[in-house]
Amino acid sequence: MIEFSKTTLKQNHLISLTTESIQGSGQKLKIEKFHKINSQKSVSCHEIFLPFATYFCHLLSSTNIYAVELVDLNTNVHVNTAMVVCHMDTSSWPADHPVFKKLNFSPGKGEVCHWMSQADLVWVGDDAHA
Repeated sequence: MIEFSKTTLKQNHLISLTTESIQGSGQKLKIEKFHKINSQKSVSCHEIFLPFATYFCHLLSSTNIYAVELVDLNTNVHVNTAMVVCHMDTSSWPADHPVFKKLNFSPGKGEVCHWMSQADLVWVGDDAHA
């Protein structure tokens, strides 16, 4: 995973980004603030559920990455910091991708954002900044 990320990003020094914990899962939370992670390229690695540790990693292009601070809806107490990836160009995605039916648009006609779980990683070069 690390060697693939280094080779793909053409950098020897990387930073891994992930959601802080599973705290707040299933709860109603509020976004307190968020900040964009400025990186030209990134690699996303998703856990594949097999009897042994396996990850599927791929280069992210035309994406924005955000660190999102989540707080309790009633107390405003910090609960978690989650990573969000927004795919800004979906024009090359297959037209039958389930997200298009769910969000009611077609490839290239909108952006798709999703939360990254605690088991997922986003790798960026150490020159990335918030």
